[in-house]
Amino acid sequence: MTERTDFSPLRPCLGLPLAQALAFCRARGMEPQIIYTGERAAEEEGLTPRVIAVREGLLVVSLFRDGDPREEEA
Repeated sequence: MTERTDFSPLRPCLGLPLAQALAFCRARGMEPQIIYTGERAAEEEGLTPRVIAVREGLLVVSLFRDGDPREEEA
């Protein structure tokens, strides 16, 4: 079995809300670039920017509706 050597120091940011990911990075002296997958103007109420991918010095962010979907049905 071959060992993976592509571990990114940003990998722990995967899935985190952007604010938490940036705090993680800044605490370690990193200031990554941020790329959004869709229209950034879509930062509507109820959407949370989350890190969906990392590259060296880069966070890829998409917007998600957080919460329990069953709450919206009520």
